[in-house]
Amino acid sequence: MAHLFIDIETEVVHERNGIPQPSVDDKLKLISWKDHRGEKGIITIDNIYDIQQLIKKYPVIIGFNLKGYDIPILEKNGCSFQYKIILDIYDIIKKHLDKIKALKSLKSLSLDSIATALELKEQKDTTFDYGLLKGDNWKEHLAEISVYALQDIAVTEELFIWLADFFEPFKYGLGELDIARYKHMTVKTSVYAYKVICRKTGIKEEYNDNVGDYKGQFEGGYVAEPEEELIVDDIIEIDIGSAYPHAYMQANLFSNDCKCCKEEEKYDGGHIFTLQGRYCSKQQGIIEKTIKEIYCERLKFKKEKNRIEYALKILLNIIYGICANPRFKNVYNLKRAADCTHIGRETIKYVRARLKLLGYNTLYSDTDSVFVKLNGHTEEELQRDVEAIIKDIKSSVAFPQDTFKMPLDKRIKLMYFPRKMKKNYLYVTKNNELIIKGLKIIKCNNQKVSTVVFNKYIKPKIINELVVKFDGTQIKEWIEAELQNDISLATISVKASNKEYKNENQINNQIYKTYGKGVHDLVPNFKIGVGIGVRLCTPEEFKTAGLDVKDINIQQAYNELQIFTDMPLVCKSMVTVKGRKRMINTLEQWLR
Repeated sequence: MAHLFIDIETEVVHERNGIPQPSVDDKLKLISWKDHRGEKGIITIDNIYDIQQLIKKYPVIIGFNLKGYDIPILEKNGCSFQYKIILDIYDIIKKHLDKIKALKSLKSLSLDSIATALELKEQKDTTFDYGLLKGDNWKEHLAEISVYALQDIAVTEELFIWLADFFEPFKYGLGELDIARYKHMTVKTSVYAYKVICRKTGIKEEYNDNVGDYKGQFEGGYVAEPEEELIVDDIIEIDIGSAYPHAYMQANLFSNDCKCCKEEEKYDGGHIFTLQGRYCSKQQGIIEKTIKEIYCERLKFKKEKNRIEYALKILLNIIYGICANPRFKNVYNLKRAADCTHIGRETIKYVRARLKLLGYNTLYSDTDSVFVKLNGHTEEELQRDVEAIIKDIKSSVAFPQDTFKMPLDKRIKLMYFPRKMKKNYLYVTKNNELIIKGLKIIKCNNQKVSTVVFNKYIKPKIINELVVKFDGTQIKEWIEAELQNDISLATISVKASNKEYKNENQINNQIYKTYGKGVHDLVPNFKIGVGIGVRLCTPEEFKTAGLDVKDINIQQAYNELQIFTDMPLVCKSMVTVKGRKRMINTLEQWLR
């Protein structure tokens, strides 16, 4: 389909404390463009009619942050986007960030940050002087501005090509019209799943309006308390394969309105499950059969290493979510969604109970996994015992499936649950792979030095020596040594926006006034910068002021590494606030 890439250049007319505030009041100066045939160019504001006619020619308009900035300004200047397919790359990425692993840890979703993270051939020129766009004489710099503007178009085009390739597998199950309208890229995953189910089953794709993303209240997955804090032993992870899709298939959860069963004949959970709903026990429903078809296709694509497998995995896992949302009119049923998660929870609990009776130690469980210590058993014995449990579970469902399995997944030699917290742990596999779940050390907004210390000093010892606790003095020495080499490792990332803050003295508001909108890497210290007590400044300001390591507040790094020592890691400093002395010892608390 004919499409047009566009990007506008404007003169920002509003400032706050010297910081530009982009808005629809900004003065349009020009539009840069490139179409599907490779033709490209620049049109200045004094040729606004030509801009209007250019947009009019193309059914598909593509750009970065079109909805938030470009389109409002162009509409203010007389351009119409009615009946256009708008592909806003920023909107697409923000909506699907959880799927795009390469972008998950980004602090900012700016065009240059995204292009850098994806290692695109084309990169945004971050040195351009926006002052060239100011005033009435800006056309004197038109050649330089045009080079910059067309480079933005080149980056936008390459980014869109990358995204189009990434979302290609999500065309699965959609009709030609939806694909032509780029629904595989623009709709939420829940809408995508509903579209596929409706099209494959012949169910009418209808939506209830004005319900938003409401979800009814019901219990989710089962997460057990960790049995021990540190385990160094033979441990096996048992994976409950595709628990929710199999709950739908085996319990026939979409077939509650069947006409072939009397109420007392309907399936109610058998001897293991206690369901809220009652479901057909005589024939599997059309949606359940479709879920099975999709699941079997996923297995085939996975074996072939076809990327469609990833799309189908997401599709299958989101189905229970759309059942809990009244927006999806023809699949919504709160009892159905609740029964799905109930089957998942009770399956995990049943596996744990049976294994305990057989002498295994069940260390931990989370939604679809059970971690088991062998306690003298062999893997072969565990496999036989799991097969017997599977057989018993199948005897309690209406339509047992051959695909319902519980493979022995990871072989593990160490598991560590700091303070025995749920969903916060790490483990080392027999292949020396370190897996970390939920711990602060893997968060993207860490004080950078903690990540460096962990990767350089702590991680190798965990893997090679199976040691998770270290002398606190040693950890402090590692931190200080790395900061001596590179002061920028002391920075933390803080986001500031132009929203209205209830308290003018709120730290994010102070950062916004001083450094502007966006994510800023700032050094926490006790001497200079914004804030009271603990302060924040740029690395450049820190160096210019002649400060050194002893002036840095490294409490956040201590907090992130605290789980690796039994010694309290506290950075204390006496400061004067409003004429009164107080002890600052928790940067994390201050930023809360």
